[in-house]
Amino acid sequence: MTDAEFDEVVVDFYKAAMGEQPWGIGLGKVRHAMSAQAVNLYGAVKQTRSVAFSFEVGEARPEAALDFIREYHQIDPRAALGMSLPVGQVGSCHRHFDDEFVAQDRFYQEFLIPYGGRYSSGMKVYEDDEQAVIWGIHRPLGAQPLNDAEEALVERLGLQLQNAVTTFLAQRKVAQPASVGIELLQRMPQPLMLLDETRRIVFCNEPARGLLEAGQVLADRAGLLSGPTLADDAQLLIALRTLGLSARSYLGNGPASDKVFLRLQNSSGARLGVYLYAMRPSHTMGAFGPNGLALVMLHDPQHETRRDPFVVAATWGLTPAEAKVAVALQQGHSGAEIALAHGVSQNTVRTQIQHAMEKMGVTRQAELVGLLASLPPALS
Repeated sequence: MTDAEFDEVVVDFYKAAMGEQPWGIGLGKVRHAMSAQAVNLYGAVKQTRSVAFSFEVGEARPEAALDFIREYHQIDPRAALGMSLPVGQVGSCHRHFDDEFVAQDRFYQEFLIPYGGRYSSGMKVYEDDEQAVIWGIHRPLGAQPLNDAEEALVERLGLQLQNAVTTFLAQRKVAQPASVGIELLQRMPQPLMLLDETRRIVFCNEPARGLLEAGQVLADRAGLLSGPTLADDAQLLIALRTLGLSARSYLGNGPASDKVFLRLQNSSGARLGVYLYAMRPSHTMGAFGPNGLALVMLHDPQHETRRDPFVVAATWGLTPAEAKVAVALQQGHSGAEIALAHGVSQNTVRTQIQHAMEKMGVTRQAELVGLLASLPPALS
C-alpha cells in the first residue's frame, strides 16, 4: 500500500465515522491491499458477549456473517484473543493457535474452515466499560497468514482507526433525529422508537419507554435495544442489517428490505411483536436526520384489543383511509356503517375496500379479515 493509498483509506475511515459514507468503502480498500478474503469491524457488548454491530466486506458468503452473529461469535477463540490484548496491539491467530488446536476446535471446524476461512489478524481499536470494537483481516484456506510487514501495516492503519471509531461512537451518542420527525413520533399513541444500525436507541416515545421499563421482553441495556436472550439480540441486529441502513458494508449487499417483523417471547411466556421500518433520508425528506434509521413499533398482545390502522397501513402500503376501512371491516362493521362513521359515500368506501384488497393480495373481504387476524396483537 502506497502512502497515497494509506492516506485515502484513513480519510475513508473518518468519513464513515462522521456518517458521510459507508464503512464498507474504506474496509474494501484494505481488503484489496491485503489480498484478504474479508475485512470486518465489529463491536461486542462485554457483559453479554452479544454483537452490537458488524460491518464487513469480502468474498465470503453472506451466510457466514449471519451465522457468526447468531451463534459462532460466542465460541470464537480469536475474539477471546482480541479481547485480551491491549488497544492498539495486533494479534494473529497463527501465532497463538497451532494446527493441532485448529483440528480440534469447534469454531474452526464447524464455522471458519467450512466457509473457506483460515488465517486472521486483528486489533482491538476501542474499549470502554460497556463494549469493545475489533477489526480483523481474514485470509482464506490455502493462503498464507499476514507477514511481519503486513502486520505492521495493520497496526499503522489501526492507530488511525482507533480515532475514527472513537469519533463514530461519540457521534452515535450525541446524534439526534431531526425535530420535525421527533415531534411526530412524540404525538403518536403507539409505542415507537428509532434505532440506528448498531441497535442503539436514538429516540423512544413515552408508550415505548413504558414497555422497556417493564423489561418483560425488550429492555434498554446501556443504550442498546436488547431482547430476553442473546439469540434475540442477534435477531434484532440481523433485522437491522436486512433493512440495509449502511449500504455496501455487509457481505452479500443484496436488495434491502423496507420492513421486517419479529415475534419475541421471554421464558415466562410474555410476547411482543416488533415491526422495523427503514427510514431512509431520501424517502423521508430528511425529517429524521441525514442518516438512515429504523422506526420500531412495539405491540403488546396483553394491552392491544384492536388492530392498529397505522400498522395495517405500513404493513401493506395502504393509505390511512384504506387502513381505517380495513380495520373497521375486521371489527365487523358493514360498508354502510363505515361510510356513515367516516362521513363519506358508500361508493367511496367500496372503492377503498377494493384498493385495500388489491394491495393485500386477496379477492374476498373474508380473506382481508383473515389477514388482519394474523397481525399483532394476535401472535398465534
